[in-house]
Amino acid sequence: MPLDYMLSVMRDEQADTATRLDAAVKAAPYVHPKLATIDHAHSGPDNRLYIISDKPMTEEEWERAYVRPG
Repeated sequence: MPLDYMLSVMRDEQADTATRLDAAVKAAPYVHPKLATIDHAHSGPDNRLYIISDKPMTEEEWERAYVRPG
């Protein structure tokens, strides 16, 4: 299997460092997948809307995306 081969190259102490590093970089997404980022919105005890996000936004962008009409 391709992943098994990449891992064996990565672990081969006789191989040069560049080859081992290349195998590690190519195998990493299959062994350690990236987590998706999501925004989380909830109303607090004061009925205000709270948003937890890793994306920086201007105040205008935030209002367009999250302010409830009315």
